[in-house]
Amino acid sequence: MVCALLWTFVWSTVAFADSPGDLDATFNQTGVVTTSLTNADIYGTAVVIQPDGKILVGGRSDPEKLTVVRYDDDGSLDTGFGIGGIATSPVDDLGSGVGNLVALDTENRIVVAGTGKVSPTAFQMTTVRFTSQGQLDLGFGNSGVVTTSLAGGEAFGHAVAVQPDNKPVVAGQVNSDLAVVRYTVTGTLDTGFSGSGVVTTSIGTKGSEGYDLAIQPDGKIVVAGVWVDGSTSDFLVARYRSNGSLDTGFNGSGIVTTSVSTGDNDISYYGVAVQTDNKIVAVGEGRQAGAPVIVVVRYNVNGNLDSTFNGTGIVTTSLGMGAAAADVAIQADGKIIAAGVAVENGKSNIALVRYRSDGSLDAGFGGTGIITTSVSANRDDIGRGTAIQPDGKIVVAGFIDGPDGKRDMAVLRYLGDGYTMFLPLILKS
Repeated sequence: MVCALLWTFVWSTVAFADSPGDLDATFNQTGVVTTSLTNADIYGTAVVIQPDGKILVGGRSDPEKLTVVRYDDDGSLDTGFGIGGIATSPVDDLGSGVGNLVALDTENRIVVAGTGKVSPTAFQMTTVRFTSQGQLDLGFGNSGVVTTSLAGGEAFGHAVAVQPDNKPVVAGQVNSDLAVVRYTVTGTLDTGFSGSGVVTTSIGTKGSEGYDLAIQPDGKIVVAGVWVDGSTSDFLVARYRSNGSLDTGFNGSGIVTTSVSTGDNDISYYGVAVQTDNKIVAVGEGRQAGAPVIVVVRYNVNGNLDSTFNGTGIVTTSLGMGAAAADVAIQADGKIIAAGVAVENGKSNIALVRYRSDGSLDAGFGGTGIITTSVSANRDDIGRGTAIQPDGKIVVAGFIDGPDGKRDMAVLRYLGDGYTMFLPLILKS
């Protein structure tokens, strides 16, 4: 009698127990990375995912330097970038700089926007471009730095995006007016944009300001922020054609203002994103009964509020003693991620909220759609920027109060909607 052993491999689907919204243990083993400097603060204000999966965080470090930090996918500093994973610009030579956003062009060059102070009353937009290795790009402006001073002495840069043709676009404020500036690839003002490279839009009697921008696939530029009229402030979205003119196909004038808070002023939109259907999602901070709340608003392509989003186009979310959204990202399935801060038990925590496409909270994310994370015990943690990786994982950048009293950069990564891995089960007969 002949005996034989037959090994049969059967592929089985094994679903892991980790849930969407959990911190990702493959990122620094805890899902959280903090980066500190000796005797200096460092802030994270925005995050971008590179095509190779590396994570770029833009912000500033003392003494007021525009700063970019790059991490590998596992959360370790990329020591091949800048100096030890950190690149800084000489913007502090101008006096004071604040880096608000970071963007990546098609050649993996990194663009950061901010504000430089040249005197106690004179400010100028500052835009810096780094090479993919974190060195100042000598092919852009003056050794990688462009400063734009406009009439009146006050020009603030708050946000940056890069067009597919690698032209950087910066949004902010000039002399109390909403401002959008476009540069050529080499850093000169682009005269194909309004004839001068600079567009200013006067909205409201007390001024307006752009805090974020997004570029639509058709080249139109969407800017979100705030406008102030007398004692009233409301949310603001403006859309421009690629030549710099206001897009009259958007609310008839190119400008939409939206009042959300009841019996109080709206604070501002701080983040904006464009969906694949070209609907516009803006997030920020409003007020309900005097307390700060997260505000998420969706507009149709024509600028009208989208009634398929919570019936009104507007969603507000209250958390703890107060909350605000600083940035927004859209998942591939249309779900909306808002990142920011929530005040709980007397301290600020990083907040992440996920909404379904209809505006309802997504209970499949953290059980309620809401996640708050305390990084530093009994000290404040602030979320500022968010981005979604191709695998659906969610990255949030911000800063925390470190144990030594300094501000430290913080980067957190959360699981997305899970994954499935196929493993062989070995059956013996």
